[in-house]
Amino acid sequence: MCAMYVPEQFRITDDAVINEFITAHNFATIITADADSTPIASHLPLILHAKEAHERTLHGHVARANTHWKLFEQGRTTLVVFQGAHSYVSPRWYNHENVPTWNYLTVHAYCTPRIFTQREELLVNVEQLTEKYELPEEYSIHALSPRFLEKELRGIVGFELAVERVEAAFKLSQNRDTESHASIMTHLEASQNMNEQGIAAAMKLHSPHR
Repeated sequence: MCAMYVPEQFRITDDAVINEFITAHNFATIITADADSTPIASHLPLILHAKEAHERTLHGHVARANTHWKLFEQGRTTLVVFQGAHSYVSPRWYNHENVPTWNYLTVHAYCTPRIFTQREELLVNVEQLTEKYELPEEYSIHALSPRFLEKELRGIVGFELAVERVEAAFKLSQNRDTESHASIMTHLEASQNMNEQGIAAAMKLHSPHR
């Protein structure tokens, strides 16, 4: 069984935090091994459906020309990686001797897939993805000509990934003392880099020193 290396101090188990992270970072890397154990990867936006605490499904679609869906059709276990902000951490920011490291936010979901090709299910999937990013008064797929819409729907294969297990790692210098933690956060906050600012914000939100 696949697993991600996650030291306990960086492990996140709060379902609400994990669901929020997946929703905010829904452009995922999706990996499935074929019969020869060759990993096949696709990069796709997904929609999370969370019914209860540990009951999650991820919905998306691929171009019919992308043969990844054929592995989904076989029900092969699929790894979905959601990546958030990440940043270099300099040893100059500690109050003691140390080496460089890297802070990051990531969630791994281990899933069982199924495909769908029925028009109505495909239409719902495309609607949900579009509505996540568009204002309905500015763009709707229903404004497309029927002929064009049907052509586009025939060109995709939908899929649902039933999440069997989740591992989440937020490596945010939780293992550092209060002074070093504050120093790292201050340096990252001062950066113009969006990733570094994102890590600083996450450090503040999940700080063990609050």
